[in-house]
Amino acid sequence: MIKSAVLAVVKPIQITSFDVIRRLRKITGIRKIGHTGTLDPFASGLMILCLGKYTRLTTFLNNYNKEYLVEVKFGFKTDTGDISGKVIAKSELPRLDHFDHTEFESRIRKISSQIPPRYSAIKVAGRRAYDLARKGKDFQLKSRSIKIHKFKILTIGNTGMSYRTVVSKGTYIRSLSEDIGKELQTLATTCKLQRTAIGAINLDRAIWLDDLTDENWFKSSLEIPELLPEMNRVELDLKQVKLYRNGSFIELNRSDQSTVMVLSKKGEFLGIARSENNILKPRLVIK
Repeated sequence: MIKSAVLAVVKPIQITSFDVIRRLRKITGIRKIGHTGTLDPFASGLMILCLGKYTRLTTFLNNYNKEYLVEVKFGFKTDTGDISGKVIAKSELPRLDHFDHTEFESRIRKISSQIPPRYSAIKVAGRRAYDLARKGKDFQLKSRSIKIHKFKILTIGNTGMSYRTVVSKGTYIRSLSEDIGKELQTLATTCKLQRTAIGAINLDRAIWLDDLTDENWFKSSLEIPELLPEMNRVELDLKQVKLYRNGSFIELNRSDQSTVMVLSKKGEFLGIARSENNILKPRLVIK
């Protein structure tokens, strides 16, 4: 029985990310499943799921940038920041008579901090923010540093906008859409959201959740080197493999200092290590 894998799955709208995990548990028979970022029920798109012993990889995959395709409506704001919430404020629509796409895109890419939505999984004094928000509790969320790597307007009109963006870990698209509204001197709410890529993996490498079965799911498993294409690699011989699997430091003839992917000579993924001063120091060992 197969006990470990990494899957790129397309989550449909109207279900939670944990519904996806529950479905995978039933299909694969594997209970231990980790993710590299959830999606709200109103959102769709790419989720990378690490099953079995590969759940420990999420620590290294969580830092990757994410790409989104977004549609925004102008003139109102909801309590959740998306179309599923309750409208709490309205405003006039923006004036776009002299709108400069290039200048505006540059301005958005310069955004370096944001306040997360009140309806988010961030913990406040040990409680999830969305739990506090649903109970009407008064609380404040701190601003956090983010990076907008890419931002491109696809369509724009007085009633709304669509855009594609690549953002750093921890960036909330609902908050970004609201900030876009502020820049246009209006209110804005995310009405459609699709995650299209996580790091090097995009929707072309993913399988729709409804297409997964207990017979085909493993055929969709991703190779680990595919997930970490920019990471340097070290290949170990049979004697070194045994040492590595025991967590031992290994002397190597390489002077660089970097995090490396560790493989056997046959290409088997063994884990992730730190190479420092000709010594390989295991950080993650997969047995």
